[in-house]
Amino acid sequence: MIRGPVGNLVSTKLHSKPIASAVLDHDADSFMSNWQKMNASVSIPHIFSKLNDVGSISNLAAVVDPSLKRKGLWFTDSDVFKALEAAIWASEHDPTLLRKIKFDEILETIARAQDADGYINSWFQIEARDLQWKDLASGHEMYTAGHLIQAGVAESRIIGKGKLFDVSVKFADLLVKKFGGDAPYAADGCPEVETALIELYRETENQAYLALAEKMLEGRGTGFISSQNSGKFHPSPPVYIQDHMSIRESDQVVGHCVRQMYLNTGVLDLYLETHDKALLDIQEKMWEDSTYTKMYLTGGIGSRHRDESFGDSFELPNDRAYAETCASIAYYMWTWRLLLATGRRRYADLMEQLAYNLIAGSTSQDFKRFFYSNPLHRRADHLAAFDEESSERMDWFRVSCCPPNIGRLVASIEQYAVSENPSEVLIHQFLHGDFASVIYQPWKISTATNYPQSGSLKIDIKEFADQVLKVRIPEWCKTFQTVVNGKKVESPSLDSGYVALKNCKSGDQVEIIFAMEFEYVYPHALLDASRGMVAVRRGPEIYALDQSWNSSELVVEHLQIKTDGKFKSEIAKDLNGLEFTKVKVNGSSLVVDRSGPSYTSESKSPREKEIELVLVPYSRWGNPVTGGMRVWIPKVS
Repeated sequence: MIRGPVGNLVSTKLHSKPIASAVLDHDADSFMSNWQKMNASVSIPHIFSKLNDVGSISNLAAVVDPSLKRKGLWFTDSDVFKALEAAIWASEHDPTLLRKIKFDEILETIARAQDADGYINSWFQIEARDLQWKDLASGHEMYTAGHLIQAGVAESRIIGKGKLFDVSVKFADLLVKKFGGDAPYAADGCPEVETALIELYRETENQAYLALAEKMLEGRGTGFISSQNSGKFHPSPPVYIQDHMSIRESDQVVGHCVRQMYLNTGVLDLYLETHDKALLDIQEKMWEDSTYTKMYLTGGIGSRHRDESFGDSFELPNDRAYAETCASIAYYMWTWRLLLATGRRRYADLMEQLAYNLIAGSTSQDFKRFFYSNPLHRRADHLAAFDEESSERMDWFRVSCCPPNIGRLVASIEQYAVSENPSEVLIHQFLHGDFASVIYQPWKISTATNYPQSGSLKIDIKEFADQVLKVRIPEWCKTFQTVVNGKKVESPSLDSGYVALKNCKSGDQVEIIFAMEFEYVYPHALLDASRGMVAVRRGPEIYALDQSWNSSELVVEHLQIKTDGKFKSEIAKDLNGLEFTKVKVNGSSLVVDRSGPSYTSESKSPREKEIELVLVPYSRWGNPVTGGMRVWIPKVS
């Protein structure tokens, strides 16, 4: 039994499958181990505290208690369900967590709120019974059900089938009865229930859930969902809600980023079960469109605040980047499925880029505050009109989809690190912990690393049969060493971007050492918003010029970088005492007068003052925010 978010894949046609057991060492001084520990002990309790404060949990109680008044937007139930999923995964890391958040009481509240036929959505149950299932375009009923179902699957895999699982199955059965088989077509304007139904199929082997998900996915693209709009919520043009084109024709990412990513996740889940090659082929084209033309260097997607949407190819303004945290989390989940389907290294590379840059940067170092949008350039005097574009990380939002989404990914992050097939065990992500499986052959390994601060990955092989151990060599890595039992391996075997170690046996000690060198990154010629600029990278981490690490007299927008000097690195510590590497580079500051007109008919070159710039990993910027920040820095001509 697989204990992670994607499990119980029975196909023999996939490149690899998730493994049976993965556990991080929370005593290790490594970035991801510490984050997962603090996610369980700080972030998730904080999320439940806020859910109580704003009334999201009491909304469910209000369904059967008229003395309570419902608060908030019509989809707040989904935040509760996502948070429950996060808490369930995290309960393996903190056995006291479920008691702290009053898990059993919340489940009682949810069970009482559920209608006899299985329906549960507090907004429609309290505010608009007459609108149930009448606003598929923007009502979010199935979207919310999807998050309930995923929480129920998590309960089944970690705690055992209980009240939450029963509630989710009852609602899923209602969906099948009402919309499955020969019933009229229906799907939600915010995709998500499709991937949840397929995961519930994997957990129960009930073919009806897979069939309904397939029907929902295959029916998109006619504009029908967009037509099902009551006018109660917001306009829903077909592109915005992913109803503009069939999943078999659409090879470009468009519209609302989160909806596109959740839809793609569902399509890949369908492929993992049906092996319809046409679905995989079109999804790989869509991934290339997204990753090569519409993704920021930090892994963010979404260049337009309007509709939280993708822009055109290479439309990637740095200071107006929307780059919603939820979008990159869904991007991560979609890409994991592509990796399982194909085994192509590029998917593991992107997952790493997402995890250590945008997703890591979304959370403050006290683990109680979060970014909704994640720009690559923040002006010192930035004034935010809405909380989702705040200059500072916030402890909660009017639309608070991101904090519980962060919680559920980080709580299960170890499940995305290693996969296997009958002949291979593949290490995709470099975490400090224990990994094992008995799906094909029994094997057990321990990994030790302070990645990404250190480029060393040590592998202690506890038990192994005749599978080949394969370790990803990241695309950014120019040189690496392989050491087995203390001896350097000359010309190690490489297979599709992975170093292949054959004939491993119990007691073997392996170390892979990646050269973690600083380098400049240059934008594509068509990326005009960053033309004439450079960024800095070390290993998987993108660096930022952060005001708080530089002189308070400097203005980020006045600074330029010189690329002909040497990188001067220093070890620093973040607010949790974890080491990271900051770097100093030569640069200059423009000496300018802000008074007078912005435009003149004469070309004037401002004076420059030579200075030293300090850059830190993007994940560490703004703790706290004390001024501007930018990733792409103008290059001294």
